[in-house]
Amino acid sequence: MIRFKFDPFKLVVAVAHDLYPSVKADVMFCSPEKAELGTTDFGPKVPVILISVDVPVGMAPQILAHEIAHVAVGFKAGHGPKWKKAMKDIHREYQKRLMALAKATGMKPFKPIK
Repeated sequence: MIRFKFDPFKLVVAVAHDLYPSVKADVMFCSPEKAELGTTDFGPKVPVILISVDVPVGMAPQILAHEIAHVAVGFKAGHGPKWKKAMKDIHREYQKRLMALAKATGMKPFKPIK
């Protein structure tokens, strides 16, 4: 059996779910032509978060958190105060859980998301 001992994407999603339980989105990896780093398509149904396959794996959780913050506050918020607060809240809780996980498992954590 192969299993991930630590999945930073799962942690970002868990944090977002706990902070914003009503938020829904689909996440896909895509070609860099569709998203230079990451973007969110706020189509008519569920928003779709696109993350470029060219994003380094260590940076991808940060991109995911960034896009989830957009979904949490809505398209019109842009990178304004509501988005900044959502991103800060996601970041703070992610770091808290990451440090607790590192302490409990003896794992060296990834660089923090910003």
